Amino acid sequence: MAGFHNVHCTNCGNVYTANQMAVNIDRIIQKDLEKRQYKNEFFRTAKELFDEICIGMYQPRFQMEQTEILHANYLGIDCKYVLEFIRRKYQVKMDIDKLTIKSNEDEEKTIFDSIDEGSEVSESFFDDLCSKMSLYHKVDVDEMKKRNYIERLIKLLSENPEKNILECSCAFYTVEDDRGNEFENMLIVTYFDGETESFQHMVCPNCGDTFYMDAGQYEERVIVMLGSSRVGKTAYLAALVEKLMPMYGASEFEDKIAIINSKDRKFEDFKRNVLNLYRKNKKVIKTSTTAETVPLFSLKIKIEETKKYVILTFVDLPGEVFVPLSEEEHLTGEVSGKFIINHRKICESADMFWFCVAPVQIDGRLEHRNEGSSDRVELDIDMILTNIESMIKLIGRKKKEIPPAAILVTMSDVIAEEEQLYSSTFNEGLYLNMPEGAREVQFKQDSFVGLAKNVRRYLTSQNVKNVVPRIRDIFHEKNFFSVAAYGIDIEEGINRDKKPYGIMLPFIWTLAVLGYIKPVKFTKEEIVKNPFIRKTVEYYTESERENLFWD
Repeated sequence: MAGFHNVHCTNCGNVYTANQMAVNIDRIIQKDLEKRQYKNEFFRTAKELFDEICIGMYQPRFQMEQTEILHANYLGIDCKYVLEFIRRKYQVKMDIDKLTIKSNEDEEKTIFDSIDEGSEVSESFFDDLCSKMSLYHKVDVDEMKKRNYIERLIKLLSENPEKNILECSCAFYTVEDDRGNEFENMLIVTYFDGETESFQHMVCPNCGDTFYMDAGQYEERVIVMLGSSRVGKTAYLAALVEKLMPMYGASEFEDKIAIINSKDRKFEDFKRNVLNLYRKNKKVIKTSTTAETVPLFSLKIKIEETKKYVILTFVDLPGEVFVPLSEEEHLTGEVSGKFIINHRKICESADMFWFCVAPVQIDGRLEHRNEGSSDRVELDIDMILTNIESMIKLIGRKKKEIPPAAILVTMSDVIAEEEQLYSSTFNEGLYLNMPEGAREVQFKQDSFVGLAKNVRRYLTSQNVKNVVPRIRDIFHEKNFFSVAAYGIDIEEGINRDKKPYGIMLPFIWTLAVLGYIKPVKFTKEEIVKNPFIRKTVEYYTESERENLFWD
């Protein structure tokens, strides 16, 4: 039997196998303390502290059993265990057995008494702990308040080592992946008062960020969006989801490719904050550099007939990653890479890049559209390309190891009609094929060649900045697309229907590159039965993967 599928944490970037996904014990403790806070002062204080301080207790089932906090269906955690967990996770010097000491008078002494008496335990212990632990409220943190919370927590735990901070019964829900492996992907908890709660998202063992609800059941691939601010990356993602999962009516692609919708937390955030605006013909929000607002979400994609599934995780990097923010960075034209290193390490797991370029960035005839606009686009495309190249170096990829790239010229409806990069009547469905009796969805690769050639011709024309050599130098495998998320001027188009263009082609091409859809080419063959009978047969034959790229 093949091993478990990998799952990717979109916050810290770590990769785990499905059976390593963890339970957020912090959340269970918080809910339990909320119910017990009225019992006595201990539980009231514990609730206040656990609501403020992120302990970071994220453990898979096997670890919960190894540490003996899980026995059969009983989950029990005492204060001494929490202290031990803090010591181990944050690597602070703390002798748990000596935190509570009995004096000759049989009076209880704690670590705090030792501090006051000037013993070897010093204030540096809390300095160390405060630098490593965090609060749930990460904005405008008062360091003195934070220290006070942590000191009170350690005191509460050390004074009540045998007191249970959590007691509940629990049952794990097990699923089977498409390889036949079983793993836990949900926990059902029953509290002391009989209330039952289901935790439907397993979390990252490192940072506690939630995994996709169906993570681990199928192969997961990561697509990273590149490009500066206001070039249409987020709008393109909204247009893609709308194509595959329209609000009204059925998708024209549903018999070939479909989103299997689930009530996933991050996807629900994307629908609420981005997709709903797009559906109303309003501008989608600008992607922020804060972790809470970056549209990171996953989709479970079903390729019909073969009943093949894949989980695609989209990472919409904020444009500031590629545009210097500080004055010092502007002088050198280089971003520090700090955001990538500290917040979006998931780029190291990228299977595909989608690089979005706005026409105003490259076409001299359109630069006037940037003047006085509230959505000014960074025009220094050379600097952006330099910083994309630097980002790839930061994630440690050699050129031939760099994932394939779809180069998307966005907002193609603003480009002159003679360039033939936009059509309001374009039919993307013609590029997918599923012959009668066949079990595989096919991508008509040779039919697409003409469209890619138009984009390549435009990018090398005399009115456009010479970016193709740089793109060729950065990405070993690539192809070119023109797309339009709206196809209308949304400043005036609230009451007009959108006319998106080319939305599905990069997506279909990506599935073909990753091996989920077969690329085919049109073939004509003359069959000679005898000198008087000749017959021409037309059909599609499989195309080589290398034909999907433009050198």
